[in-house]
Amino acid sequence: MFSRLSEFCTQRIQRGLVRRLNNLKIAAMARQVAKRAPEPKGQPVVFFKASTGIDDLSWNSGFHLLASWPCD
Repeated sequence: MFSRLSEFCTQRIQRGLVRRLNNLKIAAMARQVAKRAPEPKGQPVVFFKASTGIDDLSWNSGFHLLASWPCD
C-alpha cells in the first residue's frame, strides 16, 4: 500500500515538474515570437480555443498556439 502511494506521489511530482518546464519553454518561445513579430496591419483576428484541457499542452492546444502566433 505504501509503495503504491509513494509511486503515485513521485509520478505526480514528476508530471508537475515536466509541466512547469514545458510552460517555461513555451513562454520563452512566445517571447521570441513577440520580439520578431511584424507590426500588425488591418483588422485583428480573434482565436477562440474551446477546450477544457487547461493543464497540459495537447496536440490540439499546441496547434492552436502555433496558429495564433503572428507571422510574416
